[in-house]
Amino acid sequence: MKKKKQITKKIVILVILSGLFNLSSFFFDQMVIQSEFKNRSDERRLTELKVSLEKLSFDINSLNDLSFDIAKSSNHFYHHLPITMYGSLGFANDLEDNGDSKKQNIFDKLDKDKIYKDFLEKFNNLIPDFNKKINETNLIISNSFPNLKKDILIDELLIDPKLFKTFRFEISNDEKIMDDINNENFRIYSEVYEKITRYADIKDLTQYYLYVYEENYINTFSNFFKILDEYAEQKNKINYYILLSIISQILGILFLLFLFKFIFSNRNKSNV
Repeated sequence: MKKKKQITKKIVILVILSGLFNLSSFFFDQMVIQSEFKNRSDERRLTELKVSLEKLSFDINSLNDLSFDIAKSSNHFYHHLPITMYGSLGFANDLEDNGDSKKQNIFDKLDKDKIYKDFLEKFNNLIPDFNKKINETNLIISNSFPNLKKDILIDELLIDPKLFKTFRFEISNDEKIMDDINNENFRIYSEVYEKITRYADIKDLTQYYLYVYEENYINTFSNFFKILDEYAEQKNKINYYILLSIISQILGILFLLFLFKFIFSNRNKSNV
């Protein structure tokens, strides 16, 4: 009569240990999957932040260039407005009529006409050059900084090309006529000067937006490295989970082998 096979305490322990380690291996595999999923999400966020940083860096450089160009251009127009205007006025009339003996000693008629034409040409080119610069600035702002454009009434900065046509270069001995001439010329000068000033004021606005962009860059940069640290930490966790999963599998198989060995040993003893 054969002996009844009995499930010993050792068999139960080996089964439990083998099952626990196999379950642990499955658990760590799931942790690896979840961690990989989170890392993929972090990779997408890192890519988005990297693109944002590159865009912000480009915008900051563009704003710096724009701010410098506005300051340089407005100073150029500030400088040339009075020089070309008073230069044209100074050489617009015959030296003999003005009675300026010092000029007569320095300039002859040919030199005087040549200088006058040079001043007049630069004076007349001032408005087209200014309007061209306004249009260039408008194009840059429209394409790169639409948020900035809404704060600038760029069309109001353009100067009427016909404005200088009413500018008067003649000199009169009549005091009232000269007052009218001077008042009209001063009105034209003031209008152009006011437009240049408004254009120069855009620099202050670009400086404000530059501060905003730089602050956004710092915050984005900080978030980028924060997520990068989380990404690196998660990578380390994945390596640990993989290692623990492998160890759990090995231990599970090991205890399963011990179980088989113990069962075969008991069977051989029973058959003796």
